[in-house]
Amino acid sequence: MAATKRSTGDTFDPVDYYRQQLDGAVLEAAKKAFEEKLARSGVNEDENASDCRKLRRKEQIHETEGKKLSSLKGWRGFCIFLLVAAIIVAILGGLIVGDEGTRLAGIIMLVVGIVLGIAMFLVILLVLNDKIRKLNAENQDRERELERMRAEIRAKLAPLYNSFRWDDFKVIANSVSDIFQIDERFPQEKMNLMQEIYSYGDLLEEEDSVVALMSGDIGGNPFFRIAIKGERIVDIRYTGSLTISWTERYTDSEGHVHTTVRTETLHAEYYHPGPRFTTTPVTVYGNMAAPDLSFSRNPCGIDTSDERELRSFVKKEEGRLRDKSEEMTKKGKTFTPLSNTEFEALFGAYDRDHEVQFRLLFTPLAQQNMLELIKGKEGFGDDFLMRKAGTVNLVQSRHSSEYFSYDFLFAGGFLSVEEMRKAFVEQIRWLYKSLYFDLAPFLAIPLYQMTDAGRYDPKNLGRTISDYEAMRVVNGMDPGYFKNPRGATDQILRVKYQGTVGKSDRFAVNSLSFSRKREVTFVPVMGGDGHFHNVPVEYFVYEPVTAVHGVSIRRMGLGNERYSKDALLHYLSGKGVTPIDSFIPLRAPLDQGDCGELDLEDYFENLDERIEEKIENIDKDIESALEKKDKEGD
Repeated sequence: MAATKRSTGDTFDPVDYYRQQLDGAVLEAAKKAFEEKLARSGVNEDENASDCRKLRRKEQIHETEGKKLSSLKGWRGFCIFLLVAAIIVAILGGLIVGDEGTRLAGIIMLVVGIVLGIAMFLVILLVLNDKIRKLNAENQDRERELERMRAEIRAKLAPLYNSFRWDDFKVIANSVSDIFQIDERFPQEKMNLMQEIYSYGDLLEEEDSVVALMSGDIGGNPFFRIAIKGERIVDIRYTGSLTISWTERYTDSEGHVHTTVRTETLHAEYYHPGPRFTTTPVTVYGNMAAPDLSFSRNPCGIDTSDERELRSFVKKEEGRLRDKSEEMTKKGKTFTPLSNTEFEALFGAYDRDHEVQFRLLFTPLAQQNMLELIKGKEGFGDDFLMRKAGTVNLVQSRHSSEYFSYDFLFAGGFLSVEEMRKAFVEQIRWLYKSLYFDLAPFLAIPLYQMTDAGRYDPKNLGRTISDYEAMRVVNGMDPGYFKNPRGATDQILRVKYQGTVGKSDRFAVNSLSFSRKREVTFVPVMGGDGHFHNVPVEYFVYEPVTAVHGVSIRRMGLGNERYSKDALLHYLSGKGVTPIDSFIPLRAPLDQGDCGELDLEDYFENLDERIEEKIENIDKDIESALEKKDKEGD
């Protein structure tokens, strides 16, 4: 479908645009994309639906028979209980039958115990065990049959499974609207643009890594969206317990002295430093508008749909605004609240440092757009924080933690084409919505849409893959390759560019993880006996461990993927290499000698030539066949 157009500047409303055009367009494009994949795969949906119905009927029968089996096992357990009880009764009867006063009772107990015991033994042995054995065998046969049916369905669906690609979302998103475009990758050239033109400083700290990445532009102004995996040392809470007992004496109402034993379970907690790994999604946007302005805003934390609560909040913030204005005036600075106090209260950018540029940015339309976002008329409501530092803007949101990246392997979890279709469409829809409303705070500002992108003349960089992209790729590789053998926790992977061999960029990959050693400490806790007791608490002592390995990464060309996917994957599998999205990562030594990827480079260098040769041969064969038919008069 053709991309929908949108007006920019002082008439654009991002919320209305999404509600009236984009949401439906994304649904339509996702459905169309799935139908195209289905048609190309050759999978027969009617046949799949019939196979799934047969499978579900078999599964229902299996479930029903499984309940019968469970019920019989329950009855067998009850009969075993009665058998044991009968044996005990018989034994007790035998013990008291010799006493003159209890002989009759003993005989009755002995007879009842023996009869009941024999009856339960026979029921278990001849009835229940036989039925359970038979049902178990039938159950196993049904399970094998179900697995066979599932395997057959999966085999038929294999072409459809294999049709989902890492760039499905990008292709669909770029087709539905020209409001923003998503790149195929985040190259070093774009990182240099962000750094040199927009003065982007690295968001990552020394112990952070990029595990997911998406980039693009809004009218030429660049953005990227990254998931930052971080490690921080925090105090971890450990608990322990100890059961104590003591003897107490007490005197009853008649003056008699008694003793009793009391017990109590004491609980203790202990805090010890340890690593915690978290993943934080961040969207960064570069724009030259209002280049001297910096501010921050956080979610206001109220229910904006509750008019009474909203009015109360705005009134309270009006007082804060007056206080802020008076405070800044005393310091010889300027802070003049906007007339739209509802916007001021809900946006909350009280730390802004350039009043003139703030007003240029937040025109009445920008204020109205931002209020629509915050009040949640569409989208996710006030779940985002926003930062501006000169020409770099940043948004973090709660919803992006749930909807951040496209999982093109999702289809493997489905046997039904209909269920697969629904899951695909929903994934595309929610991911697009998540990305759009991360960008919406920037789209809400007309001046951003009317400001041209910064001009950048890329130099010969000598490399193509940025550190961010390289970190994303290595985080998708087998983690065991990088981790120190002593590491018992998750790890943080950082990269350092080493050079380029052919068209592959080489990186040193630094892994940080932690060894773990169990320790015990004793925490004194007062017990009910009036004494302190040392309660043992087990905890772990963590020590950082590192490792460094080499990796070479090369981006696969789309042509190579399209025309020689099977051959390429076959070649790479022989190397023990798994492509990650459109990148080939290859393990390599860190020294400057033979990097281990030169044979791969040779393969790639000749691949395009071999593909063109095959295509030319196919064309010649077709022409020869047509000429032959012409001569035959057909």
